[in-house]
Amino acid sequence: MIKMTPGLIKRSLLASFLLFSFSRAEAIDLVLKATANETKLGFVEGQETTFTLTLNPLFEQTGNSAFSGSVAVWGSAELEIPLFSYVGITGLTGTFSPDLGPELVTTLSLNTLGGVTAQFSYVNLGYQAEEQSVWGLSMSFVLPDEGIFNLPNTYIDPSAYFANYLGTYLVDATYGLVLQTRISEDETDWIEFTAVELAVVPEPSCLGLLSLGAAGAFWMSRRRRIAS
Repeated sequence: MIKMTPGLIKRSLLASFLLFSFSRAEAIDLVLKATANETKLGFVEGQETTFTLTLNPLFEQTGNSAFSGSVAVWGSAELEIPLFSYVGITGLTGTFSPDLGPELVTTLSLNTLGGVTAQFSYVNLGYQAEEQSVWGLSMSFVLPDEGIFNLPNTYIDPSAYFANYLGTYLVDATYGLVLQTRISEDETDWIEFTAVELAVVPEPSCLGLLSLGAAGAFWMSRRRRIAS
């Protein structure tokens, strides 16, 4: 029988705290696979493209968020903390480095019919498509299973909410998946895509932190067995 000394109790509490802290820091990726609808801006018709939106774990409720039980909207604007801390798009050059200026709009909304709408727009994202600056991304699509989301009536942290829906979902219909570029101050261009599937997964770096926390807890447990 293992005797719980003050030292062992302290190490056990530390391990629990580490695991709790790492889980609190968890970020979630929304990974959407899609195909290009035309040959344009460096993309080829039918080319598979992946859009990765990382939910910002530092995001807090804003006046642009709304929850009713039938619709859930997380939104930020202007100089508020962006909803998405990272946007990745395969097929583009450059590095994600948005200018968080006064025109920035980021939103994510869900409805009880399985509808998903997301937007990161009105700001230079730092990417280029055939030497044109990418200034926006908007997507609207529907999952085949109605009522897949249990929508909250009050605000909930978006990362914590989507952590309850980890998995891969097929897309039933696309109502608009547009990548917008800017040629000049007054001239824009865009390309449309068709969404194929949505994956909700933990952001890779958070998986590493969780693994580290689990390894620490195992190490402490091993030392405790050896000491006994």
